[in-house]
Amino acid sequence: MLTDSTGEAENYYFFDRFKMELHVQKEVSEQMLLYDVKGQSQPAVEVFSTAIKALIEHLWTDNMERNMRDIKMPDIKWVLTIPAIWNAKSKLFTRRCAEMAGIQSKRLCIALEPEAAALYCQHKQRMIDEYAEKSIARIGQGANYLLIDIGGGTVDIVAHKKLIHDKVEELCSASGNHCGGTSIDREFMQMIETIVGENVIKGLKKEYALDHLEFIRALEILKNCIGKREKPTINMSIPITALNDLCEKFGKGSFSAAVSQSDYKNYLEIKKNKLQVHMTLAKEKFKSVTDKIVKEIENVLTRVEGSTIDTFYVVGGCAESSIIQEAIKDSFKDKRIVTPEEPTLAVLKGAVLFGHTPDFVTSRVTRFAYGRRIRPIFNVLDHDINRKV
Repeated sequence: MLTDSTGEAENYYFFDRFKMELHVQKEVSEQMLLYDVKGQSQPAVEVFSTAIKALIEHLWTDNMERNMRDIKMPDIKWVLTIPAIWNAKSKLFTRRCAEMAGIQSKRLCIALEPEAAALYCQHKQRMIDEYAEKSIARIGQGANYLLIDIGGGTVDIVAHKKLIHDKVEELCSASGNHCGGTSIDREFMQMIETIVGENVIKGLKKEYALDHLEFIRALEILKNCIGKREKPTINMSIPITALNDLCEKFGKGSFSAAVSQSDYKNYLEIKKNKLQVHMTLAKEKFKSVTDKIVKEIENVLTRVEGSTIDTFYVVGGCAESSIIQEAIKDSFKDKRIVTPEEPTLAVLKGAVLFGHTPDFVTSRVTRFAYGRRIRPIFNVLDHDINRKV
C-alpha cells in the first residue's frame, strides 16, 4: 500500500482480515463481494486469488529462483491450509481461487489447519525425543488427544486417537468457532469506538488509512504483551494526531478529553502518543474470548464422552498468550496442556509434512448423516393396508 505522500493511495484497496468472510457469510459464491476499510467493494474471488498469487510470487522470487533453480512450477505440490470449521462451499471457493492464482488442481492439496498442526506436534515429539534431553508430553499408540488451534480468526479443535506409525483417526468431526485473536482486537476496538464514537473510527479508516493500520499493529503488540508483565499498566502506541483531528471534527474536543469523559477514565491515560492501559482492563478484554474457547473445548469433550483424553496440544498465533493458556489450565486442571516449540508456525510446518503424508488421518467422522428413502410413504388410496409399516 502506498503512503499518502505519493498521492496515489486513493487508487488502492486495503482489505483487512478478509479470510473470515468465508465463514461468516451465509452464501459463499464467486459473485460475493468484499469491502475494504474505506467501504470500496471488489469481487471476493479476485481478492482471494490475488492474495494467493502474491504468496506464490513471493515464494518463487525469494526462494525458488535463488536456491532451487532446477525446480519448475509443475513440479511443486501446493498445500493450502484452511480452518476446520469452514463448510464445503468455502472449501470449494478456496480451491477455485487457488486455481485462478495459477495452481493446477491436480497439484493442489487442501489441508485442515488443526490436522496439519497435529502432524507437526507428533513430528516435533520425535525430534525432541531423539536429539534432546527434554521431552514434551509424548502421545503413545492408542492414546487420545485434542489439538486446539487458536489462530487469528478462528479456534479449531480436532480430537484424535493415535494409531501405529503416527497415523490417527478422528474421534469426532472437527469443530470450532470464530473466537480467535481478532476477536480480542475487536473487543479493544469496540472500547475505543465507545469512547470516541463511530464517526471517528470510520474517519480513521477512510481518511487516515495508514494510521489505522499502524493502530492495528500496535494492538497486536499490546495483545501479545498482556499477562507477561507484572506491571499494573501497559503502554500502546496510538495515532494521536489523527485521533485528535477526528475528535475535534466530530465534537469530542480531543482524544484525551474523550477518554477523560468516558466510563474507562479510571483505566486509561494518555501520555504523549501512548495510551496507558490498566492491566485489569486489558485482561478483562480477553475474558469473553477465553470463555468461548473453554466452551468450545467442553463441547468437544462432551461429543467424545467415553474416550479418555488427557493431553491438549495448544498451537496457533495466540497459543503463547499467557492469559489464554492460564484460562485453559484453570478450566481443565486434570489435563496436560502442551505448547510445542514455535506454536505460531505449527500449521505452516505441519502443512509441509502433510504434503508428504496426506493419509495422516486414516478415518474421519462425517459432519452430517446421509441417506435416501427406500420405501414410499404409505398412501391409503394407492397402497394395500397390509403393506403399511
